Amino acid sequence: MKLTYFYSSDVTRKPFSHNCNQGIQAVPTLLRQLEAEGYDVEFADTTALTEKERFESYARVALPAIYKRYEVRKVLGTNRRSACWFGAEVPALHVTGADSVGDTYPNRKGSRTATVHGFLTQLLAARTAKTNQDTRRVVICPLCMDPKSSPIVRSHLMPAALYSMTREIGKKNSRLVVLTGKTTTPTDKQIQNDLLCLACEDCLNRNGEKYSLSQVHDGKNFPLLNKLKIAMPLYSGLGVEKFSGDSVGVGTDKLAHFALGLFWKASVHAWRAHDGSTIHHSLGKYEEPVRRYLRGETGFPSELALIVTVCTDFYSQNNFYSPCEVTGSQIKSYGALTRGIHFRLFVGADLPEAIRNSCCISSAGRPIFTGDCTNISGHAFKFLHATSRPAKGMRTAP
Repeated sequence: MKLTYFYSSDVTRKPFSHNCNQGIQAVPTLLRQLEAEGYDVEFADTTALTEKERFESYARVALPAIYKRYEVRKVLGTNRRSACWFGAEVPALHVTGADSVGDTYPNRKGSRTATVHGFLTQLLAARTAKTNQDTRRVVICPLCMDPKSSPIVRSHLMPAALYSMTREIGKKNSRLVVLTGKTTTPTDKQIQNDLLCLACEDCLNRNGEKYSLSQVHDGKNFPLLNKLKIAMPLYSGLGVEKFSGDSVGVGTDKLAHFALGLFWKASVHAWRAHDGSTIHHSLGKYEEPVRRYLRGETGFPSELALIVTVCTDFYSQNNFYSPCEVTGSQIKSYGALTRGIHFRLFVGADLPEAIRNSCCISSAGRPIFTGDCTNISGHAFKFLHATSRPAKGMRTAP
């Protein structure tokens, strides 16, 4: 299979902010990963093509749409100006060798838009699954992207320690009850896959995971909440208290590194859940800035805001859920819960001032909040419970 990616190096012709370009900033990274996996990858800069060459390339790219009956012409251009956005405002991927016709992304069929990022993510996930079935071998780590890095090791989407803490107290052999959109079932399985190199696993652990896991509710104690209970809040009202992380001595930099590590892993890889479904929530154009932040190459991304809430309710303190995109909000955001510490990541160039002033990293004093998160965590579980069905033989509440 050959993957030819048409793009433009002309800074005046940046990709549109449109759903057909979702995740486009992360595409070069995905292509390099696939190239390391043995795929034939070509980067075609349309600024280096004559107008005739560019239109001939477009003609080849548009051909699969005729046979497979999806729309490409109005995605890469307009009715009057065919291909006017091709390889510039709308980068395109031409896939050949998989069948006699090939494929083109992005394309549209009815109300569904198939993006370049979505196709490459699925392709990489399928390749990773095949690799896991075969003998393990060295592949490129998506965090350091160093071909010479140590062999890929087993990585968890959510830390293994959370699973241990969530088992029934006093019963080492008890199993977790896992709720997904399809089933509710007791299981010992953890969501994991071969993803990062050993050095990058250590980087995530050292810079945030180890500290954050020492602060969550472990079944008996809740160190972070205990620290805030004896501190003076900056604000108190409507069931919420706001503290200065700097004044209280909370390692908000560690919490932020841990949280962004979770959101990034859920974006860069398609994880297989216990019921066979896929957990994948793309950060889009923010995937690469977050990767660089996690590596220590840059500071906290300027178009992100992370709000940390320490939960006072029993339900949130004794459960956890993996990163997911928050629905029903005008502002794009993602959420994750780790046994009493809730993370909400907002993304966008024009975030409201109130949200920016609540960020635990970029805002003055590095604020952190406490409050009852039943509505937040309960909403997430209620959403899954609406379609989830108990596994065979599992007792249900009367």
